[in-house]
Amino acid sequence: MTQIKKGANYKLLVNTAALAGEIMLMSGAETYRVEDTASRILMISRLPVTETYVTATGLILTLDGDGVEAVTVVRRVKIRDTNLNRIYLANQVSRRLCDGDMTLREGMDELVRIREEQLYPPWIISLCIVAATVFFSVLNGANVLECLCAAANGLLIALFLKLGRRLNLSRLIINIVAAALMAFLAAGFEYFMSARQIVPLSASQEMILAGSIMPLVPGVAITNAIRDTLQGDYLSGGARAIEAFVLAVSIAVGVGAGLSLFTWIGV
Repeated sequence: MTQIKKGANYKLLVNTAALAGEIMLMSGAETYRVEDTASRILMISRLPVTETYVTATGLILTLDGDGVEAVTVVRRVKIRDTNLNRIYLANQVSRRLCDGDMTLREGMDELVRIREEQLYPPWIISLCIVAATVFFSVLNGANVLECLCAAANGLLIALFLKLGRRLNLSRLIINIVAAALMAFLAAGFEYFMSARQIVPLSASQEMILAGSIMPLVPGVAITNAIRDTLQGDYLSGGARAIEAFVLAVSIAVGVGAGLSLFTWIGV
C-alpha cells in the first residue's frame, strides 16, 4: 500500500481522491461507485475518519484523525457527460494506488492527464451521432430515404451540440433548440419528398423523428437514477430522475415547437 506521510501528503491524498471522484461524476458514473472509489483512496491514509459525501452535482471529502489537522475538500461538478473509458481509467488509478503500484504524485498526474485527454476527435463523435440516428431508424423499420433524412438530422444535432458547448449553453436549451430544428426538418422532409413525390420512396416524419431523437434521450441519467435508488442513495437517485424527466420534457417541448412552427408556416 502507498505510504503516506503527515502534512502536505494528506492534502495531496484528499485532492487525488476528489479528482478521481470528479472525473467519474462528470463521466456519468453512479453515485455509489464514486463514493466507493474515493473512500478506498482515502483509506490509504489509515486514519480513523475518512468520510465521503457524493451527490449528482458534487462531492465532499474529509480526512481526520488524532494529531492531524482535518482536511476537507468540496468539488462542484457542473459538466456531466457519458464517458465509460474515463470511469474505467479513474478506477484503475484507484486500484494501483491501493495496491502500492503508484505513488500519490504519480496518481495525481495520471488523473490530471485522464481529465484533460480528449479520447476521440470531434469528427468521430459527430460521425457516431449520425450513425446512431441511422441505426435506430433501421431498428424502427425505416426505409432508405427515412434513414438518410435521419442522418441529416443527426448531423444537425452534432453541429448544434458542438456549438452549444462553445457557447456554454445549458443542456436544457440545447435539447429544446436541437429537437425543434430536428422536428421542423422531419416535417419538411415528409412534405417535400412524399407529398410532392420528388422520389419514389415515401418519408414519414414519425419514422424520421424516432431515429433522430435517440442521441438526445437521457438514457444514462434514467439508468443511474434507478441504480442509485436501488443502492439507497435516494437524494442522488431522485436528483437524477428529475434531471432525466426535465431533459425528456425539453425534447418533447422542442419537437412540439418544431412541428407547430412548420404547421404555422403552412408550407
